[in-house]
Amino acid sequence: MGSKKFSVSNRLNAGNGQGAGASYTPWLSVNDVPGTGISGKFFGIKTRRHHHTLSKPEKCCYLQCEFNPNVVDIREQFPLYNTQLILELCRKLNIKVSKQKAEFDKLRPRIFTTDILITKNSKGKVWYEAISVKDKISSLITKTNRSLQLQEIERLYWAAHGVAWKLFIPDDLAIINSKNIEFITSPIRKSGHTLPNDIKLAVLKELRVGTFQFSMLSSQLASQLDLHVQLVKQAIAEIFFEHLIEVDLSVDIKRLDLISVLSINDIRSENNPYGNIA
Repeated sequence: MGSKKFSVSNRLNAGNGQGAGASYTPWLSVNDVPGTGISGKFFGIKTRRHHHTLSKPEKCCYLQCEFNPNVVDIREQFPLYNTQLILELCRKLNIKVSKQKAEFDKLRPRIFTTDILITKNSKGKVWYEAISVKDKISSLITKTNRSLQLQEIERLYWAAHGVAWKLFIPDDLAIINSKNIEFITSPIRKSGHTLPNDIKLAVLKELRVGTFQFSMLSSQLASQLDLHVQLVKQAIAEIFFEHLIEVDLSVDIKRLDLISVLSINDIRSENNPYGNIA
């Protein structure tokens, strides 16, 4: 990591850690942690770019955030550029600061990163939340308590910027929820585009509350509407992602091939995003 390829100056010049939405580039990418088998890239529905997650818990957290209707942007591996503040916090907490090469033989304080920084928007009010992701609580408890110290530095850093900081440790329910979100929305990620509203509206009109064999439901709707089954699956995915239907996410939908639709929004309401109802 001390080579010129991975130097701080090179990352800055390449635009790492800068931008927002589709233009954002994470400070660290999956290429920086090769061979782990747990990192990966996947297409973000809201940001319209590929995201880099460095662990399974990070992906779990990302999917939960993306499904939140108030979240409008997600930036992973976000750098904490204010190294002077980091140094001050380390001195106050009596924590040793690691350093890394900036260029040639110069050293600078290590650039810390936050796993996920989300932007939220509710009725025009915009705010940010920083999230640190761990696989389990025991990973924070070490002989030196170094992990806990770093978490505290991160928390205080964001507090100084007026940003709420959270620790995310996925439990069994969060894991199955995120697996289901990933499975249902996979057609959107594969296609990279959204369907016309008339197709989604046609599928939405035919959906009913109840438990169905997912593959059979898709096939039946495709036959009824004279659509390709993949279009129907994507329509269901977009309807689900836009929270026009509520689905039971507590059971493994892919493994059981069962989907339980708990409720359906009234498509006749003025909040229907698909236009006039014929």
